[in-house]
Amino acid sequence: MQQKSEQLDMSPFRLGKFLIEPQDGAVSCAGITQHVPPREMDLLVCLKNSAGTTVTRDELISRVWRGAVVSDDAIQRSISQLRRTLGDNARHPIYIETVPKRGYRLLHKLNDIQQTQGLNNRKNSRSTGRIRATPSRFSPGRVTLWAISCVLCIALIKQNMKPGSAPINMTADSIIETLSDQRHQRARVLYGQYQQDSNESAISLYRLLLEENPEDASAWAGLSKALSQKYYRWTRNQSDIDLAIEHANTAIQLDASDVDAFWALGIASHYQGDLAAASSAYIKAFGLAPHSWQLANNVAALYRKQEQYNEAIIYYRKAMALADDPIQFHNRLADIYNKKGDLEQTAYWYRQALELDPLNDEATAGLASLKTQEGHYDLAMALCKSVIERLKQHSKCALTYGKLLIEQDRYEEAFQHFSNVDTDQPKYQARFETYKLIAEIRSGYRLDADSAILNLKNTIQYNRFLSSDSRASIFHVIENELKSYL
Repeated sequence: MQQKSEQLDMSPFRLGKFLIEPQDGAVSCAGITQHVPPREMDLLVCLKNSAGTTVTRDELISRVWRGAVVSDDAIQRSISQLRRTLGDNARHPIYIETVPKRGYRLLHKLNDIQQTQGLNNRKNSRSTGRIRATPSRFSPGRVTLWAISCVLCIALIKQNMKPGSAPINMTADSIIETLSDQRHQRARVLYGQYQQDSNESAISLYRLLLEENPEDASAWAGLSKALSQKYYRWTRNQSDIDLAIEHANTAIQLDASDVDAFWALGIASHYQGDLAAASSAYIKAFGLAPHSWQLANNVAALYRKQEQYNEAIIYYRKAMALADDPIQFHNRLADIYNKKGDLEQTAYWYRQALELDPLNDEATAGLASLKTQEGHYDLAMALCKSVIERLKQHSKCALTYGKLLIEQDRYEEAFQHFSNVDTDQPKYQARFETYKLIAEIRSGYRLDADSAILNLKNTIQYNRFLSSDSRASIFHVIENELKSYL
């Protein structure tokens, strides 16, 4: 097999507005230099060397991964990182195009990429301001990985010795890199399951990755996210969120171009209650990944929480333009305009959602509330009932319908309604119980109102599945609806 230096032309070149210096791992534009990991740089050079033609997955594995066993996810992650660096968009690519079921292609032709000769090596003059940890050569993680790699190499040698078997070209280094990719992939899957045991497994995997390579910014960011989730969903242990903040900052120091690093800092800062720091981190992340609707949504949600509605509208519109399914943003825009008192725009956005999903639970409940404000109770209840009768998941409409019964002093019907509705969403379960108790007390059937209210408040207070915002909202309902009994 040819060596990488023979396969890839590592001389500097220009790609559109970017100056690419492969030997330095540098991508520069308008005086700003980003540093790209070696693997991603090799991938970009490989695409450049075949500019205008499709490079298949097998060709990428041969030239960039040197024949190692590589998952599709590992290749896609490297492509995604390159796109973030170049400000590219998979749906509307400028530089890197995905060719379905084949591979990838650099859209700029070779004659558009101007080879830049005679560039001085500025490696020593650049100051990145990064803090670099030096991995221990004989750390337990590295020894474990080398042991695994040796076992696999022996197995591969035996495989190659079998008559008629195709030779498999793998080195110990490539095996370690493959294991690292697989661990990253597995950790992300575990984190995304939102289960306590799975999250603990993700934390263990990220720590193992960092034991092997303390300079792995992605692992620091992943560990930060998992610790934030642990704090928010289960422990409420201050040390967890403090570590999440610390690890996110470590990831940023190691790689200031890593979107996940700023994303992790935004999550941890949000859960810590520092909304200004969270907004700043999310905005920086969105600047690095301007085609991420999730980040635009996070920025908008924080502005909304701080009642900065005009800014929230701007970012919700950006998220809506980027997302494949815009309905959720129709509803959020409707909610914001409702808070601003603009009922015309509120109705407009709810109707936009219903144009795409005629039985949308949230939009139907929102439109029903508007009809109630206009005094059209029968129409509002009919809207909600149409969804309740036809959909299994109708929490928003079920809540609105029951509240409308209470507003009309139809307490017995409201009590029966809230006794029969069911949901697997904790925040709605708590609200259903709250309004069920309201209907029961107002109907006169519940004589021990004081103790019942106290029991309900205690149940809500110690419900670990409820966010602090949900608790505060429900307590507000109790204080206002049952204040004469408190």
